[in-house]
Amino acid sequence: MTPYIYIQDDRFVGEGTVEKEFHPGRDGAAAPDFEAIDVLVDVGEKSVEYILQQDASQPFFTYIPLASPHTSHSAHAGMAGEERTGTLC
Repeated sequence: MTPYIYIQDDRFVGEGTVEKEFHPGRDGAAAPDFEAIDVLVDVGEKSVEYILQQDASQPFFTYIPLASPHTSHSAHAGMAGEERTGTLC
């Protein structure tokens, strides 16, 4: 669904200033640097960053919805060779 853009702290991060199509028939406004293939990595990195900023002596809750069932793709290029049991494609 458009716009293809991140939301952080109830605010859009960037602006949907370009048109992109990530799946046939699902085109629309997007931030210039938004790429659907990067969502899992970006959400993971932001989640780890947030968790590491927390006071270890205080409990907290975080909900991290992963969108992987909705996007078919291979391993992210930055993760090639990272699997301990073999090389990722």
